[in-house]
Formats: sequence, structure tokens, C-alpha cells
Amino acid sequence: MKKLIYLILTISLLSFACSEDYLERNSLTQLAEGNFWQNEQDALLGINGIYEVLQDRVMYSGNLNGTAGLPQHDSFADNTFNNYKFEGPGNFVEGRADPSYDFFNSFWASLYRGIGRANNALENIENIPAENIDAANKDILIGQVKFLRALFYFHLAVYFEDAPLITEFQTLEEAYVTKATYSEIRAFIEQELREAAAVLPVSYPASQFGYATRGAALGLLARFELYNGNFQEVVNLTSEIMGLGYSLHPDYGQLFTENAEQSPEIVFSVRFIQDQSDNGETFSSTFLGIPKVNVQPMPNMVDAYLAIDGLPISESPLRPCQ
Repeated sequence: MKKLIYLILTISLLSFACSEDYLERNSLTQLAEGNFWQNEQDALLGINGIYEVLQDRVMYSGNLNGTAGLPQHDSFADNTFNNYKFEGPGNFVEGRADPSYDFFNSFWASLYRGIGRANNALENIENIPAENIDAANKDILIGQVKFLRALFYFHLAVYFEDAPLITEFQTLEEAYVTKATYSEIRAFIEQELREAAAVLPVSYPASQFGYATRGAALGLLARFELYNGNFQEVVNLTSEIMGLGYSLHPDYGQLFTENAEQSPEIVFSVRFIQDQSDNGETFSSTFLGIPKVNVQPMPNMVDAYLAIDGLPISESPLRPCQ
């Protein structure tokens, strides 16, 4: 009897071992290529991953006592002084930084990480079955991806000029491509933003504040046209933006506080959740007991503020902000 039981058990184990269906199982708790990009919710999660790149320290999160992010780029000019020069801007303005400098490497890598995620999202969202995604929402999601991809390329164009123009998701074998010219990148950015603006909504429900809107696409395009000296187009674009419902915040002193996080003055904002691990901004952080000493305003930036009578403080009898 024991031999018979052992024989039955052995046959059962062999039958399980020979079953590929039994061994090939998708994870019930983790996302993978085989069980993702199936529906509208997957598409939304996918583009959230692109927005997440904007939270990088070298991007909009900024840093304290580390590689500088975009909020610290005023130190490249004469608005602020980068006291901790190793963060990047201080060494750059003193001519002690070259293209191999960590600041540029990190910025470049972050931008192309965002572009790679955007390319992957576009390719997969297009292939989601029509019955699994609302057509109008699909257009909006694609518009957001194109806005984000244009934003990444905007920074590449402004900071690096010539750069690889990658518009499709790459395999490892396809990873090395030659640089495109600034003119080619410029044309691509302008096309992306116009296509995004054509499908993006003017606004979202308050719970979705922070997703790219039509005003965000037109605003970035206007900024890029201004950079390129196309002033008449800047006038055209900003005139259209002014009709989308934006207005100045009623209390300037409140503008840079949490109470104004959804101000009607904001065209596009990068959102952070402080309660989540490694998902909080650092550009407003300071050391205990002392102000933010790594980036300090220069006198000419303070003097640039006009008094309430509209005159410079050097000419006005009034005190600034009085």
C-alpha cells in the first residue's frame, strides 16, 4: 500500500512539473509588462510615472546640500548667489564646470528618463483596446504625455541645444543615436505642444489639480517662442492664454504659502506629497536655526521689486511692499 501511495504522489508531482501553465503565472501583487497597459486606469498610472520624474532632485524638487535642481537655477544669473558652490551653479558661473560635471550628467539622465517613459506610454496607450478606454480620455492622456515629452525636450534644447531626438521606445541595441540639431528639436517641441493644446482641457476637477492643461501647453510654447525671439507668436499665444480663466492671486504675501497651492495664477505646477517616502520637495528646506544659506537673493533681485506706486524703490518715496 505504501508503494502505491508513493507511486501516485510521484506521478502527481511529475504532472505538475510538466505543466507550463502551472509555472507561468503573473504576479497578483506586482505590475509587469504582461499584465499592464490593458485599460484606462493603467494608462493613468503610466503617465503618473512620467510626472514622477519632475520630482527628481535635479529637476523641480531642488536640493539642499546636494546637486542643484531647477528651483536653484536663478544662481546661473544675477538673481541669487549659490553659496555652496559644489551644488553646481556656483562652480558654473566661476568657469569651473565642464560637460562632464555631475550637475549636467544628472540633469541629462533625468530628462531622458522622462522621455523614455513618455515614449513607452505613447506606444502602449495607442494600443489599448477601444472598449477598455474612453476615446475622449484617451486623447487627453496622450495630450498630457506629449506636453511632458515637450517639457523634457524644452530643457534639453535650452541647456544643451543639440541632443538626440528620440521619439520611440528603444531597445538596448537602439540606445545609441546621433544628435539632432537645435532646429530639429525646436520644430518637434512646437509640434508636440500644439498637438497637446488641441486636446487638453482648460481645467480639471480640484482632485486632479496639477495635470497638464491647455494653458500649460500654450504657456510652455509661449515661453519657448520668447526664448527663440518669435515675439509676435508670443503675443498671439499669451492673448489666448489670458482668455482661459487665469488671474493674479489677490494676496501676494500668501502666494508662496500652502494656502495658494491651487491659486488661479498657477498655469502648471509640479505636485509633491510630503507624507510619502522620498516624495517631498526640498527647495524650501533650511538648516535648523539659520536661513537657506546655500541660495541667497542678490541685492539687484530685491531692488527689481517695484513699490506700490509702480516706481523702482530707488525712485519711489514709498517703501517696497508698503
